[in-house]
Amino acid sequence: MNSRFCVIIAAYPASSVGYYYSTINGKLRSAKSLNISGLGNYTADSLGGFSVDILFSDSILSLDSVSFSDYLGDIDKDEADGYTDNLIAGLIHLDEVSFLRTDELDALQPSSFTLATLTFTAVGSGKSDLKFDSIDLSDAELPANTLSASASGTYITVAGVTTVPEPSTMVLLFLGLSALAVPCRWNRRN
Repeated sequence: MNSRFCVIIAAYPASSVGYYYSTINGKLRSAKSLNISGLGNYTADSLGGFSVDILFSDSILSLDSVSFSDYLGDIDKDEADGYTDNLIAGLIHLDEVSFLRTDELDALQPSSFTLATLTFTAVGSGKSDLKFDSIDLSDAELPANTLSASASGTYITVAGVTTVPEPSTMVLLFLGLSALAVPCRWNRRN
């Protein structure tokens, strides 16, 4: 599998913007990271929450799962809460908010890190752009301040998608061919 992928959301003041591309060759599943850069490096400004809409071609890709990182707090320990909505075909809505204090987030977050990991399955061949429809970032202050953001364009290319027949298909084919062979043998004997 030849896979390179990066989605960078740059919160300003930011100095780096990256591009992530992906090619899925022969594999039907690929995990991709949603990253942020340009924050304080274990100092303020820290990210306290985000909301992102990502558009993609649902004739080429299908979203399997989303897992949030622990840089806004551990969801299992009720330090953060994450929400994913994929009810509309071709649209992923991600939200995460931290319940940690500003100083805790400052100590937890480097200048760039992964927000979430998205797992896609290829359902067709072609190129699917990943477009950011809306990006809302807020810092860890109360009340929260909105951070400026920009996103780099990205895409996923799916090449060489081949379906593998299920065992039940092979069994049905064998039974069908056997059913054709039985009358031929019966005619030869009579």
